[in-house]
Amino acid sequence: MNNLLKIEKNYTKNRIQLKKKTFILLVISFVILNFFLSFVINISSTTKKIENSYFFIADLRSNLNEEEKNKTEVEVLNIEGVKKVRYLSKEEAFKNLQFQLDIAIPKGENPLSDSLLIYFDSPARLEKIQENLENNQNIKEVFIDANFIAYKEREMKFYKLILVSVILGMTLPSMAMIYYIFYNAVSIEFLNNVDIIHDERVNAARSKKVNLLPFTAASIVGTLIFFNGYIYIREQMLKISSKYLILSLGEIILIEGLIILMINILIWVNPLKLKKVFREES
Repeated sequence: MNNLLKIEKNYTKNRIQLKKKTFILLVISFVILNFFLSFVINISSTTKKIENSYFFIADLRSNLNEEEKNKTEVEVLNIEGVKKVRYLSKEEAFKNLQFQLDIAIPKGENPLSDSLLIYFDSPARLEKIQENLENNQNIKEVFIDANFIAYKEREMKFYKLILVSVILGMTLPSMAMIYYIFYNAVSIEFLNNVDIIHDERVNAARSKKVNLLPFTAASIVGTLIFFNGYIYIREQMLKISSKYLILSLGEIILIEGLIILMINILIWVNPLKLKKVFREES
C-alpha cells in the first residue's frame, strides 16, 4: 500500500515537473519568436525607407513666376512613378551647399537655380519619368546620380535577401517549434489518461483543453519578457550610435501583439487531428 502511494506521489510529481518544463520551453520559444519578428519588422521598415529614398533633381528655368512653379510641380507629381515632389529654392540649395562644403560664400555669388526634388518609386520607371521631364518647357535640366541609385538598388536587394532568409530560416521554424512543443504536451496528456478515459474524442478534447491556458500564459509571459529586453537592447545600441535604424517598442508592439494573438487563436481553434494521430499512438 505504501509502495502504491509512493508510486502515485512520484507519478504526480513527475507530471507537475513536466508541465513546468513545457511552460518554460514555451516561454523561451516565444521570446525567440518575438526576437525574430522584431527583426523582420525592423528590416521591413528599413526596406520601406530605402524605397522612399529614390530621388533626383530637376532644375527649373530662371524666369518662372510662382504660378508657373506651382503648375510645374503639380505636373511632375502627376507623372506615373513619381511619389513626391519638393520645391527647393536656390537660396535653400545655396545654404545646403555651404554647409556640405563647410565654407562661407557671399550670397551675391549664388549660381544655383530653383529646383525640384523628385522622389520616385522604382528605378525601372526612371527613364520614362526623365522623358516626361525633358518634354516640360519649364524644366531646364535633369540631374540623375546613377551611382546613388545603383547603390540604393544593391542595398534594397541585400535587405530583401536578409528578410526572406530570416522569415524562412528563423521565424517560421520558431513557429513550428512552438506548435511541436504544444503538440507534445497534448500527446503526453492524452497518453497519460488512455487507461482512465476510454473515449478517445473526450480524452483528446480534454488533453488539448488543459494545455490551452498554459500555452496562452506562456505566450504572454514570453512576449512581455522580450519587450523589456527589446527596450534595454535598443537603448544600449542607440547609446553606441544614433545612426542605428531601430524602431521603438511602440512601433512594433501592435504588429507583434497581433501575430501572437493570431497564433493563440489558431492553437485554440485548430483541432490538431488528435483523434487520428492518437489512435495510431495508442
